[in-house]
Amino acid sequence: MPKDITLTNSTQKAIVDDGDYALVNARRWYLDRGHPYTNIMVPINDPNSKHKSYALKVRMDRYIRRLTTHSNIKLVHKLRNSLDNQFGSIRLERYPWVERTRGATSFLGVKSETGLIVAEYRDRKKDIWEREEYKVLSSASDKVRWGYELRAARQYDEWALKYEGPEAKTNFLPDSIYGPQSSNKTATSQQLISGDQ
Repeated sequence: MPKDITLTNSTQKAIVDDGDYALVNARRWYLDRGHPYTNIMVPINDPNSKHKSYALKVRMDRYIRRLTTHSNIKLVHKLRNSLDNQFGSIRLERYPWVERTRGATSFLGVKSETGLIVAEYRDRKKDIWEREEYKVLSSASDKVRWGYELRAARQYDEWALKYEGPEAKTNFLPDSIYGPQSSNKTATSQQLISGDQ
């Protein structure tokens, strides 16, 4: 049963799945350019910094699925209604290889091929390649593909943190910003994020 989320600066309401309601309703949301957003305070670990944290602006669909703003996973609203954030209303836009370079490390995204999803990471400084493949048995199911795509993105994040440390650009937001409700495994998107089928 879908539930409504109130937006502070609009009479319109966002729609989320029942399982995601507690997670989303714990934050204040506002409408900006047709999308619901929230601001999250992220701590800065650098002792030389003047500030202890910075504000991160996150869209509702990405927040529910724990995706960072620079993740290569793009979310597309099937009915072009950006206020409808139910799981069935959003699909993944699958990319070919996308490469972003920062320093000596090449950040590679997630590649989808027929029946195969690949996570790959290259550290040019150490000349190390990491690669993992996930077979998709039923490519007809969006839910199955979504689960494998997220699993590959999670694997990429592990490698990025391993080789780059806490400053690495990752696909997912850190668990620390979600608070105690992040352990709720009843949410549809939470199960898919962890790779459960």
